[in-house]
Amino acid sequence: MKTRKNKLLRGGVTLILTGVVLILASAYGYFKFREYKSYQEVIHAEASFIVKIDVDKIYKTMVLDYLYNPSYYRGKTDDELKTGLAIPGNVFIYTVGSKSCQTYFCSLPIADVAVLKQFIKQRLGVNTFKNAGHGITLATSKDGKLTVAFNLKTVAVAYTLKNENVIDILTDLLDKKNLLSDKDQKIASLKHANTHLAYAFKEYMGTGEFKDGVIYLNGYFNFNDLDVQGKVFTHRVFDKHASIKMWLNAHLLNGKSYSEIQLKGHRIYPDSLLKYYQGYLDVEFAGIVNQIDTVITYEYNDDFEKEEVRSTRILKVPRIIGTSRAQSKSLLNYLIREGLLDTVGVISKQVFPLYTLYGKSDTGFFTLSTDKNIKVTTVSEKSPYFFYLEMDFNQLNGLRQFPLLEKYTKRLDIIRIKATNVGKEKKYFEMDLNFKMKNINALAQLF
Repeated sequence: MKTRKNKLLRGGVTLILTGVVLILASAYGYFKFREYKSYQEVIHAEASFIVKIDVDKIYKTMVLDYLYNPSYYRGKTDDELKTGLAIPGNVFIYTVGSKSCQTYFCSLPIADVAVLKQFIKQRLGVNTFKNAGHGITLATSKDGKLTVAFNLKTVAVAYTLKNENVIDILTDLLDKKNLLSDKDQKIASLKHANTHLAYAFKEYMGTGEFKDGVIYLNGYFNFNDLDVQGKVFTHRVFDKHASIKMWLNAHLLNGKSYSEIQLKGHRIYPDSLLKYYQGYLDVEFAGIVNQIDTVITYEYNDDFEKEEVRSTRILKVPRIIGTSRAQSKSLLNYLIREGLLDTVGVISKQVFPLYTLYGKSDTGFFTLSTDKNIKVTTVSEKSPYFFYLEMDFNQLNGLRQFPLLEKYTKRLDIIRIKATNVGKEKKYFEMDLNFKMKNINALAQLF
């Protein structure tokens, strides 16, 4: 009897294990098929800078985070977002060679055209649709930056900061013309990236991960305009309580022409400014400083004539310090000559209207600061990073100077971005954006 029961038990366990294996194999096969399908005819042949978002990997990560932290998600409103899209395993956002690097493209399969049109109207704020022929419908935002084109099967989207003509690329995406093969070298490296995010640009590659309490990005890049020499750098020692610290150790390559900047009657020529620059600049936010502001009001005198009345008030503003290694006296004279700086050292309010900003020349350095009596330390230290940015959101929000910023950064702790010089044409960067809650996935804390 025992033997029969044991056989039945072993048979039941075997059946259960077989079922589990089949379910896991089916799930594995399903996700592999979605991954394969996501690379098929979705990226334009002219694609240059390509970002891959691994939707399935993000989905699996968030499911696990939910299982580990159910109390965090419990009670949160789960408004179902109906897009009309059939979201694939991977989504690609990219620039193309024939357009500006400030213009981005993406195409996705459609599940329901009617729902998609409602989504475009309600969530994207685009209400005007027009028939472009060949079964294609176009919708463009009022500012011309967002263009959505779709047929019965595919939607293609372009977002441009330069108001470029994007119809040719969108039409190719919908007609399945001039597209990359999934075996093309441009996307081969992206296929091997088992991360939430990945980017590829020429020979450069980078990845990103949404982890518990942090978003981490790293990768290689090249700025053709920057001339970075060596692998060890020096920077000014910052105030240990500074909420923002940033430095750049790099020269700008000669021969690059920059467009003029117009600011309320002032024309700033970057070429003229940059000739005084000598390869180093930094910015620091360190506490609060008092500034005296003049308030102009108008009152009527005894003769009912309107008279100007001036009064002063004390304002608390961020103590901002920026220094640059430069031909400081020549730069100071140039700014005065151009009307950007007055003879008592105050930057024109038309150039920087937010606070009173003082400019001064020290030996080998030019300094801008909201602190009129600033004495910048000349003490420096070495670093492997030619670029470094650190922003402490707790200290920054504690200044109570940026209410709009506080609204979006109240969940954040600190961000650090650092870059090293790998070689003449290759730089490496790392970024970690830390959140206050260390046990909850960073993606969940973004929204």
